[in-house]
Amino acid sequence: MPDIFHNFPKLSYFSAHSNNLSGMMPPSLSNSRTISTLNLRNNSLDGSVDLNWSMMVNLTSLDLGSNNFSGTVPANLAFCPKLKALNLARNRFIGQIPESFKNFESLSYLSLSNCSLNNLSSSLKILQHIPSLTVLVLTMNFHSEQLPSDDNLQFKSLNALVIANCRLTGSIPLWLNGLTRLQLLDL
Repeated sequence: MPDIFHNFPKLSYFSAHSNNLSGMMPPSLSNSRTISTLNLRNNSLDGSVDLNWSMMVNLTSLDLGSNNFSGTVPANLAFCPKLKALNLARNRFIGQIPESFKNFESLSYLSLSNCSLNNLSSSLKILQHIPSLTVLVLTMNFHSEQLPSDDNLQFKSLNALVIANCRLTGSIPLWLNGLTRLQLLDL
């Protein structure tokens, strides 16, 4: 993708989803102070997610799902103060959800499905700290891990929890009983 976005100093919404774009995100796009919505879902972008969070102060929605981004889930995402919706599903991320994700203040929607993540127990312990989280989608990760039975897990705002197609083992945990706002549960 060519680096032309510095020519658009007032651009607040950029969508180029469902194309065949390849390569890395241009620096001028990943350093934009004005972008509030960035949707590059369903392309062939690759490399790491290198967004300059100190510059992207107005970003509220980031959809990079269904690309070829790789490496670990970017820990610095949690430092984007206004981010409300984050979709990183169907990329080539590996490892664990970063500890920094507990610092999200405004995030209400998070999808990390089909990314080869591991350690469901640790992930849920981190994600429970996001006060505004209402939708959490972690499908097709944590293969053959045990569904955590930690009674201290609390998601006070969660409306939807999807951890399907993971071949999880164990029993239905009692901490699910505390999800009083839950409207959708897919294990």
